[in-house]
Amino acid sequence: TLAVFTPDGANELYYDNSKKVETTSTGAKISGTLLDINTTSANSAIVKLQTNVNSCEIEGRVSGGENNLVLSANNSVDSLKITGAANGTVDLPNDSQKLRIGAGSDLNLYHDGTNSYIDNNSGNLIIDGGINTTFTNVHGEDTAKFIANGAVELYYDNSKKLETTTDGVKVSGNGYVDLPDNGRVRLGTGYDLAIYHDGSNSYLTNATSDLRIRSGYVKLQGANGEDMLIGNQNTSVELYYDNSKKLETYTGGIKPYGHVNIHAGHLYLADSYKANFGNSD
Repeated sequence: TLAVFTPDGANELYYDNSKKVETTSTGAKISGTLLDINTTSANSAIVKLQTNVNSCEIEGRVSGGENNLVLSANNSVDSLKITGAANGTVDLPNDSQKLRIGAGSDLNLYHDGTNSYIDNNSGNLIIDGGINTTFTNVHGEDTAKFIANGAVELYYDNSKKLETTTDGVKVSGNGYVDLPDNGRVRLGTGYDLAIYHDGSNSYLTNATSDLRIRSGYVKLQGANGEDMLIGNQNTSVELYYDNSKKLETYTGGIKPYGHVNIHAGHLYLADSYKANFGNSD
């Protein structure tokens, strides 16, 4: 059979007794592969879709050693819509194949066989999550959250460790902030107050005005927890030696505990003041 022409019905064209083209009420049906439609050169083949207003062309093109599929229209292409059993999936099956976006191909999405990349070569890379944006790893664990009009949260092993607040930053978990030797916590507009450790000693340095420590009760201890100095608001200040109190201020002056040794110099008393010895005045 070469051809079949049916009145008020389909017309059929055959090749080697196998039907290849059939007209239908809505157009034409092709069995097999459509080859070399509107071939304009040895390196290009075009399928042209035409309406009474616009046209769209699908071109297979060989350029610069690359095989390209080009979609174009006489005005512009508003969108490329992919539907079907594969749920609109676009497969780039080879490593390092790129989805290139922009007039200069400035945005590239690809996988190199080991890692995946979003590569932006121009301007800013803006990720707009609408209301909130959450980043998760392959195990479904949260790594970061960006909440509209709210906090930014950072996670470690799916546990929140750092978040911004209306007043600043909040550290969760054990609350540790680890810094290396000579790494500093710097406070103030001019970084006038610094806290750091140089590998041997620890420092609290103040570069301007007074260093004021305020509390109703102040206790200064050694590394082993022994008292060195105790300050009580509105009352006494106490000085210690080897965790034993040796001197205390009180409303009338000072009280020594133990011996008072004057190794050099003199002990002076103002006129009319006394040095009392014993239990009575």
